[in-house]
Amino acid sequence: MYSGARIYLDNYDYLLNNVFMFDWESDLFGISKSGYAVEIEIKISRGDYFQDFKKPKHKLFEEGQQLDNVPNKFIYACPEGLIDPAEIPEYAGLIYTGTKYSSFSVRKAPPFIHKNKIDFTERLLSKYYNTSINTRSRINELIYEINQYSLTEDEIKAKLKNIIKKLK
Repeated sequence: MYSGARIYLDNYDYLLNNVFMFDWESDLFGISKSGYAVEIEIKISRGDYFQDFKKPKHKLFEEGQQLDNVPNKFIYACPEGLIDPAEIPEYAGLIYTGTKYSSFSVRKAPPFIHKNKIDFTERLLSKYYNTSINTRSRINELIYEINQYSLTEDEIKAKLKNIIKKLK
C-alpha cells in the first residue's frame, strides 16, 4: 500500500512514513517542492475507512480551523475499489494503489484545504535530531554488548536489523 502512495509523492522534497507532524500520526507525509504539505491516509478495509472519521482532524479539515496545524491537502489511498470516490469528503482526494510497487491511479484529485505554507523546519529538524540521537544510542549499546558479551554473528545481525527497522 505504501509503495503506490509513495510513488504518487515521488517528486516531493520530504517524504516520511508514520510521523507526527500535526496533532496526529500521518501514515504518509510529504512536502512538495512548492512548499505545500500533503498527508496520505492508508486504508486497507472499509471499516478502517469509516472509523477514520471519528478522529478530530476531520472536523478541522471540514471547518478550515487551525490552518497552521493541518496539511494543505489530504488524500486517502486504498486498494482498487475499496472506497468509492463518491464516499470521499469534499476536502479529500483518493488514489487507488495496485499490487505492483509503482502502481497507483488518481480517482479524485485532492483539493487544497488551504494554501498557507507552513514552515516545517523546526519540526523536521527535531524529528531528525531525535532519530539521530536514538540511533547513535542504540549503536553504542550494541557496541557495548559486542565488547562485553560473546554475541554470535547472527545475534549481531538481528540487533542491527532491529536498529535499521526503527529508522523506517
